[in-house]
Amino acid sequence: MKNKILFIIPSICRPSAQRAIDSLYAQTDDRWEGVVVFNECLTNLKYGEKVKSLVFDGKSAAGARNYALDLYEQDYTRIGYLDDDDYLSPNYVKLIYDKYPNADVVQFRAQTMRKVRHHRPGKIFPNKANPATIAFTYKSEKGLGIRWDECGKHDQFFYKKLCKLDVVVTDEVGYYIR
Repeated sequence: MKNKILFIIPSICRPSAQRAIDSLYAQTDDRWEGVVVFNECLTNLKYGEKVKSLVFDGKSAAGARNYALDLYEQDYTRIGYLDDDDYLSPNYVKLIYDKYPNADVVQFRAQTMRKVRHHRPGKIFPNKANPATIAFTYKSEKGLGIRWDECGKHDQFFYKKLCKLDVVVTDEVGYYIR
């Protein structure tokens, strides 16, 4: 098992996917790898040696995440998620290993970078109205067998399955939404 975080990135070939991948390479700690799971599309993204790519013939981001989990979950000590139109702060991985190494789940704060649905730019999550975002990682041994709901339910339903574990909600913003 690799002592690294595997970031799973479901993608529908948005141009912003390159920014998501670049945010991984900008990490100040190199204990990570990535896998981009494409939904039946081709792209000319630059992956580098630390990011793999897969093609998935399903319809949902949840299905793409589950596909990668089925293949790689037991190969890494931690699992993280990154949507192809979002990006990470450069110290995301470093904070997990240096400040929160014993937490089963690390939930970072996330910040909107432009108006998203009914949220203004600069909005910080989690908060009481929206307790979770996809800005979390967890120890793979603790989340074994937990899968995303492919019926279109929100990311919070997956996160709630992890809430039985030791969850740390950080003070730091580590994830930027669109």
